[in-house]
Amino acid sequence: PSSYPRAHMHLWQNTLGIEGVPLKLMIVAIILAITVPLIFSSLRAYDFSRVEQELIAELDEFVATVRMIYTSGPGNSALIMFDVPEGGFAKVECVRMGDALGGTMSSVVGHQLRGRQEVLRLIENPNVPLTSSDNDTLELLMGHHEIRAECELSYIDLNDDGIFPDAYVRLTTV
Repeated sequence: PSSYPRAHMHLWQNTLGIEGVPLKLMIVAIILAITVPLIFSSLRAYDFSRVEQELIAELDEFVATVRMIYTSGPGNSALIMFDVPEGGFAKVECVRMGDALGGTMSSVVGHQLRGRQEVLRLIENPNVPLTSSDNDTLELLMGHHEIRAECELSYIDLNDDGIFPDAYVRLTTV
């Protein structure tokens, strides 16, 4: 052993240093096992919140536009750009707008994120009946959509006030 350099002699005699490395690795692994799921769940919650806020902003703008078209009267129309956002974790299952003329959901827009309940919103003040070009609910999936919204006359009493014709907004994807 006297022919070895002094540095090797120190390592040869200190076997506790080698035993400390696996212990340090185990501590690092435990810390990672605790923190990684917390970071992952925080990112997931942030992503769901961000996607829902973007979608609500799109729906707010959509509702404001169809109200304006409706209050302007039959013959008025607009082309509405509608983006259904997508996130890394959060996915939008569907955005629903309107119903068949006279249907119970004709003045409602709603959205649903994967794994969550559907959120419905009534378009009121004024109550704006919406229907698709097929006289049904307009359903949108993720991506960019162009929607032509046009106010038209209906000879059905849509709001049960006994007065008609009533107006409604027809939605057509372009």
